[in-house]
Amino acid sequence: MTGQPIETVKAALRQVVEELGDEDRMGIAIYGTQSLVHQQPVTVKGNKAQLLAAIDAITINGSTNMEAGLKIGYDAAFKEAEQFGGKTRMMLFTDEQPNTGNTDTGSFMGMARNASVQGIGLTTIGVGVQYDGALASKISSVRGGNVFFLTGPDDARQVMAKEFRNMVSEVAHDITITMTPREGYSISGVFGVPDALMQSGKDGSVSITVPTAFLSSNGGGIFASLGKDRKSQYLLAAQRDDGLPLMNVALSYVSAVDGKQASDAIAIAAPDAKPAEKLRLAQMLVDQYFVFDGATRAYHRNGDAKMAYNLLNGLKSRMDSSDLSGLDEEKKLINTMHGKAALFAGYKGEQPKELRPLAVIGKWKVVSHNGVDDLRRGDMVEFTEDEQFITYYKNPYRGDNDLWQNFQINDRQITIPDGNLLVDYRVTGNVLRMESPDGFIKIILRRAGTDESDI
Repeated sequence: MTGQPIETVKAALRQVVEELGDEDRMGIAIYGTQSLVHQQPVTVKGNKAQLLAAIDAITINGSTNMEAGLKIGYDAAFKEAEQFGGKTRMMLFTDEQPNTGNTDTGSFMGMARNASVQGIGLTTIGVGVQYDGALASKISSVRGGNVFFLTGPDDARQVMAKEFRNMVSEVAHDITITMTPREGYSISGVFGVPDALMQSGKDGSVSITVPTAFLSSNGGGIFASLGKDRKSQYLLAAQRDDGLPLMNVALSYVSAVDGKQASDAIAIAAPDAKPAEKLRLAQMLVDQYFVFDGATRAYHRNGDAKMAYNLLNGLKSRMDSSDLSGLDEEKKLINTMHGKAALFAGYKGEQPKELRPLAVIGKWKVVSHNGVDDLRRGDMVEFTEDEQFITYYKNPYRGDNDLWQNFQINDRQITIPDGNLLVDYRVTGNVLRMESPDGFIKIILRRAGTDESDI
């Protein structure tokens, strides 16, 4: 781990030091070509400078052996737990996907499960990598396990400042929620928990088992929807004013504070007024989930950019007209996706200025040029998403089949520093026109795979 990932880890650890109490203790193990205890556990009070210096001195080179690092970390944690009166937790920072397929005692999952039995939880933190849902489900299936993601140093500081106390605060264990619908109804959907944590009963009930519940500053919940069961799908809807509940919900759990078992039950009545704001917010988020899923399938599986745009456009309209609070981040996300979908679907009028650079991404064929001596008609060029400008020569005359350069772009201009080139650009349909500010350089490109009728 090098570069930004290691700086992200250091930023997170520095913030952890600030969040810990005076009597808390902290140690650091690192893993790479060699795995070792980099900083023995020490009490925060009187040792902050030592901890911060140890964090600054972290270097990780060579191959990654996550299991070896975990073993050393857990060994140190077990020794610490024997003498420390508080809770002990392992925090694993990694820029790779842990191998959860192997479950023997020396594997990632095997060690996590063994440690959880001994009261040591595991917080796995992805650094610059987004884990898939399956991995998050496996880690959270272990008592005391949870997962977080850090995109960079600034995000690391913010997440640790906001969530550190929550990510290490276990509230309850072995939570079971059982939802049983009334006769004539069935549970048509459950949102907010992975499928792997749910089981269906013969009576139509759905049971959710959660190994550990943590504190959260973001709220959250489980959303369930009801519909007619198979026997009643062609019948009129059952009367809902008979005083019977639509669904019964039973809850049981073990307190993480005192280890005592507890239970509760509630009957869900039919709504007789406008749903509460939080329920309507949940409905909107479920709507967003289905639209994102449908738009992704339409574009990536079916190649239907217009269908993807129409789905996102409908969701954007519903969100924009909603009076619900707390949707700012969701609206920002949908606006970005809506703009990109408009671009890919060819609806240029819907394209926001900040997305104009996306129009140049892809391969282009040189149609004509003036003022440059390293291009010929018929050559191909490509602008990549990672800001590489590649020239593919039709008839190489310098011995190279292609030339790789970096480029920079905004909504008006393209700069290729290696070639000392600055041009204004404009994309019209399948044509890209580039011209230097002094008018000396003029290049016309046609998108690869299209004809020249619109030039």
